[in-house]
Amino acid sequence: MEFLVGIETPRSDSEGWGSVVPVFSLIGYGCFSASGSKEEILTNTEDVILSMVDEAIREGRKSSLSKILNGPMNFFEGDYEDFDVWLTVDVDLEGIL
Repeated sequence: MEFLVGIETPRSDSEGWGSVVPVFSLIGYGCFSASGSKEEILTNTEDVILSMVDEAIREGRKSSLSKILNGPMNFFEGDYEDFDVWLTVDVDLEGIL
């Protein structure tokens, strides 16, 4: 399943890379990840997506989760102006949902 992901580029060498998966905000979750290098972004983002899906299922929100995951990928609410690069990440959810 594809997820729209915002990437925050570090402004200095002392900052890390940030990522956000805004669709989870529609069911009350903040889905953020930090990475020490550009190469870690996709792996860390996939891990946090899987964690959010698992958490939503454990909290009994599987039906809400299914609705947002089957809805428009680009729909989200919130202020994400610090995230300057947007991409899609494909995460295998087969066997989870």
